[in-house]
Amino acid sequence: MDQVQMMFPFSSMTANQQDNLLLPTRKKEEVLVFRTDIQNVTAVALVVNQLKQIPGVLFATVDLEDWEKILRVECDQAVPADVIELVVLQMGYKCEELAE
Repeated sequence: MDQVQMMFPFSSMTANQQDNLLLPTRKKEEVLVFRTDIQNVTAVALVVNQLKQIPGVLFATVDLEDWEKILRVECDQAVPADVIELVVLQMGYKCEELAE
């Protein structure tokens, strides 16, 4: 083994092989989109805080400017839309997943 291979043991591998070894596997992120009847920033804060308690939920927003009060939930793993809907419904708000 020459000195370069001792210092850089991956130097004989292709770039793709190195990427597969060195980079952690990234989970696919997805965004779930819902129609709601959330009306104000206080309600948004309460709903978002509750949604962030669900394992896999990274981020959530509600567009109060949109007539459908769109809720977007970014997840790092498969979070069933039914779970999001149930949490929001239990808080007293309508929540319906929008078709892709």
